[in-house]
Amino acid sequence: MPPRTSPRLVFLLNSAHRRLQAWVAVEQTRAGRLLGTAPSAAQGGVLFLLAQRDGQTMGELAAALDLAPSALTGLVQRMEAAHWVMRRACEADARTQRVWLQPAGEAAVPPL
Repeated sequence: MPPRTSPRLVFLLNSAHRRLQAWVAVEQTRAGRLLGTAPSAAQGGVLFLLAQRDGQTMGELAAALDLAPSALTGLVQRMEAAHWVMRRACEADARTQRVWLQPAGEAAVPPL
């Protein structure tokens, strides 16, 4: 039998999630004023991952962000248009694409 979940716990988690989303929106607005364009939460995740280890594959990024590969493709395309990242074919396997952080992307990495 699965453990019983307290309704209070669910309420508190939901409340915390709403407050976190509000905080992210405020920080995104602040960053937008500084940078001209602020990364979305998902884009910020890609930037964080690439700042830790540049040149990750699309598959590695999708797995780390728990995104479908098709969702990540669109996300990375929008980030390429903003000149934050660049995709290139992997030298070891041309079917695999690696994503590289660009200087504008480094400047857009949200502060920790």
